Amino acid sequence: MRPEGPVLRPGHHLTASGADLHPAPSTSLLSPPSPCLLLHFTKSARPLSPGNLLPPFPSLPPPTPKTMSNPFRDVSAYGDSGEQYSDYNDSSAYGGGNSMAMGSLEERERRLEERERDLQRRENQLEYRSLKLGEAEQVVAPKLNRQPNWPPRPLKPLIYHNIQVDIPEDGRTLVKRVYFSWMLTCAVLLLNVVGCLARLASNSGGGVDFGISLVLCIILPVVSFVFWYRPFYKAVRKNKSILYFVFIFTYSFHILTAIILAIGIPNTGSSGFINALGVLSKNLVASIIMLIAAGFWVLLCLFLVWQIKDVILHYRRKGVTMARAGREVVESEAGQAAIASAAKSAAASQV
Repeated sequence: MRPEGPVLRPGHHLTASGADLHPAPSTSLLSPPSPCLLLHFTKSARPLSPGNLLPPFPSLPPPTPKTMSNPFRDVSAYGDSGEQYSDYNDSSAYGGGNSMAMGSLEERERRLEERERDLQRRENQLEYRSLKLGEAEQVVAPKLNRQPNWPPRPLKPLIYHNIQVDIPEDGRTLVKRVYFSWMLTCAVLLLNVVGCLARLASNSGGGVDFGISLVLCIILPVVSFVFWYRPFYKAVRKNKSILYFVFIFTYSFHILTAIILAIGIPNTGSSGFINALGVLSKNLVASIIMLIAAGFWVLLCLFLVWQIKDVILHYRRKGVTMARAGREVVESEAGQAAIASAAKSAAASQV
């Protein structure tokens, strides 16, 4: 069977169109074969062409923007031309890489927020501590600097007196009221001197009462402050049972003295009711001034009774008893004896 198509004859070669036109040049056995002699023989001979000399290489798909995308590129920076990069933000183009990046950014933001909250909490703690330190300094500093501040200027200060600093809060109001009773006593003593002076000026006698009223106006404020106010101040400050009982004893004598001066017994230095009514028929003005003084003595007595009642209730709430006061006395005496013996032994050792 004769093959179809042109047949290569000896001494001829095929052209690109497959025609047998020219004889082939002479070749030797040692020369390499010409590419034109390469034939592809099949059952049906076909002409060679540049396309069927070698099998074609597999074609690769052209690169797409998805494979060339940059996940860190801000498309919005390109304005209107950013539409051509719209596929770049598609997370499916990177196999979930963009979502992982977003997740890491969210985790970083969460950690930063937690750190910010922690710093804010520490800052609040520091502010609270500084505030408490300031309050403590205000309380402690006066206690450390216990310079004499009473009586106030222009008088020379002799003792330290500060109810707001020394006295606990539960007894502060009571101490202030007792202190007010002492100041009220001083004011009534001055008014008593004025009443006795008015009686003396009305030629109704009363020279002795006026002299005694002056002495009482000078002595009673000092005695009352030392013997009942100051012990009560220390009793509330140090919670000493024995000082509570000292206050009750001396304060009772003070109330008794105020009652006597309110009555107005002659030659007691009082502008009380008896002396005021005795002057009523002689000088009305002097009698009215003395009756006013007597009325203030009555008010003072009522206020003193109210304070001693509240003090008794206060020390009962504190658990103050006679047995406890006795133990404090014994401990105080034992401590003084120990101090005295130590002082004697130290003096003997120096000799």
